[in-house]
Amino acid sequence: MDDPWQALTGFLETTLTAQLTDPSLPLVRAAPVHVLPRTKEITGTLDSLAGRLLDRAHAAGAVRTATMSVNCSAVTPLVHDRR
Repeated sequence: MDDPWQALTGFLETTLTAQLTDPSLPLVRAAPVHVLPRTKEITGTLDSLAGRLLDRAHAAGAVRTATMSVNCSAVTPLVHDRR
């Protein structure tokens, strides 16, 4: 996707929807230890992609600098705690 903001929000909407509709995904994402190599790989890929999309949106001026102090490790627990 060409627009950095649309790419970031599209990624977030897609991944959050997936986690809300598939009860196994939040457990995998929140696990402190990934027993299976594939879950570790998927988690690392998603985190890396989220970081790159956030950096790209920031570079394009779509995300304020103050927001950059909020990173994936700060947001992840909020996403997983759906009680």
